[in-house]
Amino acid sequence: MKIAKPKAKLGTPKKKVLPILSINQRVEEYSLVSGKMKMLDARKKELADVIKEHAKNEGIEDTKGSKYCNNDRFVFGSQARSKVNVNSEEATEFLKKHKLFNEASTVIPAKRVLDLEKLAKLVELGNISTAQFETLCDKKTTYAVYVKEIKDVDEEEMPEVIKIELRKRRA
Repeated sequence: MKIAKPKAKLGTPKKKVLPILSINQRVEEYSLVSGKMKMLDARKKELADVIKEHAKNEGIEDTKGSKYCNNDRFVFGSQARSKVNVNSEEATEFLKKHKLFNEASTVIPAKRVLDLEKLAKLVELGNISTAQFETLCDKKTTYAVYVKEIKDVDEEEMPEVIKIELRKRRA
């Protein structure tokens, strides 16, 4: 009588365990790097605030409200970033007053709520003017620092106001 040998399990590699000293060194290094990153992030924020303030006072403004400066090496400034949200309460009141709420809302179980896609369609169709729509929105603008080395900036991504300024200098 033959006894079958158990088949060896393939594909289950043994886990490699790092020596205790090595893991302790890595934990120590991680802690050190984290501390340095916090200090660098704080310094980066300070520098960004100074650059944005300089651009606000000395920069050339573009159509979006960003302000840019440049020197021999860098294009830098304060880049405007706007976020617009529909104020649901004001929009609902406005739409009900103009008898458009049913066209700009969706019914969910037991409640009718504003539907932003339908509201946009009403603007597109001309039932609501762009000016009226803007009164229904809350706009928030924040400013981010913008720093790009001139040699690294593609002509297309360079702010238009700086392209004009650089052309003037070259002429």
